[in-house]
Amino acid sequence: MDIKYTLWNPNGNITALVQTPVAPDAYPETAALIMKKEPTCEQVGFLNGRALRMAGGEFCGNASICAAAQFFRDECTPKNPTKYTFPVSGSDAPVCAEVEKNGEKYAVTLEMPPYESIFYKELPLGGNILKLPVVSFPGIMHVIIENFKLEDAAFESAVKEWSDILDCDAVGAMLLDADSGRLKPLVYVKSAATLFWEGSCASGTAAAGVYIAEKTGKKAEICFKEPKAPLTVIAAPGNPPHLKGFAEIIKTDKISM
Repeated sequence: MDIKYTLWNPNGNITALVQTPVAPDAYPETAALIMKKEPTCEQVGFLNGRALRMAGGEFCGNASICAAAQFFRDECTPKNPTKYTFPVSGSDAPVCAEVEKNGEKYAVTLEMPPYESIFYKELPLGGNILKLPVVSFPGIMHVIIENFKLEDAAFESAVKEWSDILDCDAVGAMLLDADSGRLKPLVYVKSAATLFWEGSCASGTAAAGVYIAEKTGKKAEICFKEPKAPLTVIAAPGNPPHLKGFAEIIKTDKISM
């Protein structure tokens, strides 16, 4: 059986979207085969009509941006811009996205699901126990770490522990330097057995924006400098955050199973 997929570059966070129907119990195997074939791919999502499900069942903002761009592309001659509302794994409510073709890229504004809570939790990191802010979204939690001065390996080890402590399958470590506007994202998804320092992280960017908005009590629009591409978040206390980013198609290909 041939499995067709499209490889996208959304803000440097390389993502594959599978377009051939695949049984959910085959998601992990299919994702592993695609990621083996595409070494730059950081995550795999599965499209079923206008619905997106990630391989690990988590929520993924950058994959949602890709899905909206894919819908726009598949329509061939849609209205520019076009709005889409569609279900995504890890979120009880559908997400809304506005897509506009901009040269070879697709400019996407994504309304994220409402965040569930912000709380502080004592978590192990680098041999210490630190009280760190956690931003909880449906399907994923992000731990915000400011003024980080540890080696990458310390965060890689810690984030796996945090998944168990927080009882959450998908956990991010968002290394934030608010003064310079830099954000370095690490995401672990236990069920998919993936751990990546991501080129950018949409939900992590939203979490950092929410954290800053709640901390200051003010609406914030911030363009974070991330390892491979910037992402802009608009966040206000108590409101769902919005993301502004780009998606660019790399290629369409297939694997055999």
